[in-house]
Amino acid sequence: MENQGKRKIIAVIGSAGASKPQSEVAFSIGKALIDGGYRIANGGMYGVMESSAKGARSSSKYVEGDILGILPGYDPNEGNSFIDIPIPTGVGVARNAILMSMCDAVIAVGGGAGTLSEIALAWQMKKMIICLGDDGWHSKLVSLKLDHRREDSLFVVDSSEEAVALISERQSNYNTSFKGVERKQKGPEEASKVIGDFFSESKLVQIGSGSEGYIFRGSRQVFKYFHSLDNHRQLYWMLLAFSERIKEASQDNFFDFEVILSQGHLITYYNDFESRPYRGGEPEKVIAFLRAIKEVGWVMNNFKAVNFRVNLEGKLVCVDLGASFCPISKILFRQMCMRAFLTIHFPFHPQIKSFYSYTNSHDDFGIVSNVGVDSSDFLRKFNLFYQKIVSE
Repeated sequence: MENQGKRKIIAVIGSAGASKPQSEVAFSIGKALIDGGYRIANGGMYGVMESSAKGARSSSKYVEGDILGILPGYDPNEGNSFIDIPIPTGVGVARNAILMSMCDAVIAVGGGAGTLSEIALAWQMKKMIICLGDDGWHSKLVSLKLDHRREDSLFVVDSSEEAVALISERQSNYNTSFKGVERKQKGPEEASKVIGDFFSESKLVQIGSGSEGYIFRGSRQVFKYFHSLDNHRQLYWMLLAFSERIKEASQDNFFDFEVILSQGHLITYYNDFESRPYRGGEPEKVIAFLRAIKEVGWVMNNFKAVNFRVNLEGKLVCVDLGASFCPISKILFRQMCMRAFLTIHFPFHPQIKSFYSYTNSHDDFGIVSNVGVDSSDFLRKFNLFYQKIVSE
């Protein structure tokens, strides 16, 4: 039972006043989901919710704790008797958002306006959505794409077995977590115009882009324009503190940069300099950088080759300024060094992102065995590398 917590949770939604055919479908879905190794969650009340919970209990693989009920009121006893874990919310119909947030996929059986609201929420949260049943939204949402924010559509199936098979086959494609309602991001043309107006730059050339924003080269400086993010002010404060600390430390592995937040626009900029790309290897240069950032008292959690260049003095310099920087801690510093060591050896390997992710929860390099590398020997070499950084 030790893996119970890792099982996917599938929401089964539909009308509290379900018809007999809908109740039968919900029952078969509940049973099929538990048979397939899933947990279920629903609104905890009656109709489709009760029938799916009852079906889940009928599975030979059912264990206590498999059925969660997200209740609208404060009373944990108000739900149907088949719920294992009642979760009273006291928020009424707003509990639909909680249910959609906690599930990994959604199966809708008919239903009315409440079910439609759950489907809309699940769509915004990028959940997989499957519809079936003899009435309600099943017939209205056939292969419908609700709006522009997703490229897929709602799936419509004819049986509970088909629904569970579809989840098993495709749910892994929907594992991105919801980050909140997206704001419209400015395009590179708009960002270029903002920078041009602020800094009187008439000829900006875009030289990069990423999840945080766009990078431009001007006549003498390099600019990074950040997309419209909810944490603009917090990121501004963080980058401002980092900028001040760099100027105090006077380290050759960093350049002085400025950061401004004005009229809702967050921009960093620094004087351009001659350099070449960093392509991995060159461990002594990496060690020098890690010693320098340790002295500055910060770390970066996005250590990868494309974020660095080598200047004319042969120093490794980080040229990507953003949310990846934060004040130092022993754990974060060691994780950064682990990523740096991986970057030295696998700078552009197809699995490098998985290697980096592994360091978030492991203090070893077991994952490199996937590509034929002796992980124990790799860890031994890293420990020697790490001692060179922290011993001076």
